[in-house]
Amino acid sequence: MGETLSTLFGLLFLFQCMILPLVGKAAMQGSGSPGAGPAATVWKNQLFFGVMLLLTMAVGGAAFFAKRLRQQNDGSPFPLFTAGLLGVCALLLVAFATGLLGI
Repeated sequence: MGETLSTLFGLLFLFQCMILPLVGKAAMQGSGSPGAGPAATVWKNQLFFGVMLLLTMAVGGAAFFAKRLRQQNDGSPFPLFTAGLLGVCALLLVAFATGLLGI
C-alpha cells in the first residue's frame, strides 16, 4: 500500500508543479504587457491550486505513514524520498499561504 500511495503522491506532485503557473506572477499581476492585468479567474485558480495542494499533502502523509509502519514491522529503510517530497510540499504550502508565489 505504501508503494502505491507513494507513486500516486509523486504523480500528484508532478501535476501540482504543472498547475503552479495558475497562481504565479503572470496570473496574479498580468504578463507585463501594457493593459494586461490579473487573470479574470484568479480566485478559481487559487482555490483549485489550494485544494490540489492539500490533496497532494494528504496522499503524501498517508504514503509516509504507511511506509513508516512497514519500516517498523520489517526493518525496511527510512522513506527518505517520500519525507523529502512531503517537506517540499509543506514549503510550497507556506509559500502559497503567505503569497510568495505571486511575487
